[in-house]
Amino acid sequence: MTLRNQFFWFVAETLISFYQNNECLWNYNIPEYHTNSNKDLLLDCLVKELEDKYTKEDIQRKWKSLLKVYRQEHGKVQKKPSGSGTSDLYRSSWEFYAHLQFTNSICDDTEDTIDTISGPSSAKKRKKERHDIENKKLELFEQAVVAILSALPCYQ
Repeated sequence: MTLRNQFFWFVAETLISFYQNNECLWNYNIPEYHTNSNKDLLLDCLVKELEDKYTKEDIQRKWKSLLKVYRQEHGKVQKKPSGSGTSDLYRSSWEFYAHLQFTNSICDDTEDTIDTISGPSSAKKRKKERHDIENKKLELFEQAVVAILSALPCYQ
């Protein structure tokens, strides 16, 4: 492997690993994704981890490129022609395919469809469960604030 290829692998693997560990950078189904200040801080950390050789814009462009190729490959893997046997199934040979499988929740084309027999998809159920958990957290936080404030002499 040439030095250039080794560097490309290092950057791609660092990028993928960083995104995998920071779901708020890629999973638009979670509330943290929509908080730009968190993403900006994380991307600043990634810029430093890559020794300032890339800007935030470069990193985001590279991520989008990796995700685009992954979506294309994932679509080919998921596509099963009618009457095809197991030997006819497409297996991706793209070097980063296995590394990006953690993004399946946003890459599956069928996650927003509803099967009229079985009801909402599991992705929608997970999204609702996350939403319910976040609401419960907010409720508990609100109760904690009220309890703390009621203990302060100026609020009694």
